[in-house]
Amino acid sequence: MNASFFLYGAVIIGFMLWGDVVEQKLLQAEFYHYGLRKRVKATPMIVLRYMIGKEFYLVGVFILALVMAAAVGGFLFYHLWLVYKNMTTNESSKWGSLRTFHSYMQESRSYFLAEKKKNPDFVAPLYVLPADFEGDDAQNQQAQEGQDPPKDDVAGQAAVSKQEPEPLHITAENATFPLMLSLRQLPQYLDFDPPAVPTNIYDQGIVNNFREVLLPRYDAVMQDLYASMSASGESNKQSANKQASGGKKKKAKTS
Repeated sequence: MNASFFLYGAVIIGFMLWGDVVEQKLLQAEFYHYGLRKRVKATPMIVLRYMIGKEFYLVGVFILALVMAAAVGGFLFYHLWLVYKNMTTNESSKWGSLRTFHSYMQESRSYFLAEKKKNPDFVAPLYVLPADFEGDDAQNQQAQEGQDPPKDDVAGQAAVSKQEPEPLHITAENATFPLMLSLRQLPQYLDFDPPAVPTNIYDQGIVNNFREVLLPRYDAVMQDLYASMSASGESNKQSANKQASGGKKKKAKTS
């Protein structure tokens, strides 16, 4: 809506300025050039400079409306694209990072094939998974339990030793995107085809995506709400009936 308002204002002001140019026949007129001290024929640049000097504020509003229409229109088309894909801005960024990572894996696969072609005995190196600071975590746990950290026999200082993980060889059987993203360093060579990029399960087609935005599906939520309200109402009725029956029994006993 805002983009259409800015674009409408830019178009109206543009027609107003162009109307002055046509009405005064500025493109066929002659202008006096103070630098050359002579008359020169009109050019688009000369006419533009003349209109800026004559209608400075109107030209400024025209430029402002045009820039804002382009900026807000860009946001509009971006969000329409998000609705078309049924994604949020955060999901769009993550999907872009995933596709970039997948393209890097494809390049690593091509590097491996090139090296394998040169040397048939070439083997992809082992990859190391992150240690997640296991050594530091173990020392922190010992400190929380009241145990003293290990001491160095020579200097008497705490010996910092991080547990390095075992090198893991990435194969087609254990290669998953979470595992590949957890690597300390992206592999330079892949001896298998990278896994396919997962699909967006929330993308139900352009019609259903726009329908979900314009008419959100709240039937299930409302049904659960009605069910909970009816259940609470039934429980309240049952408790009220029990209280009423208990009161009648007390009256009968006293009588």
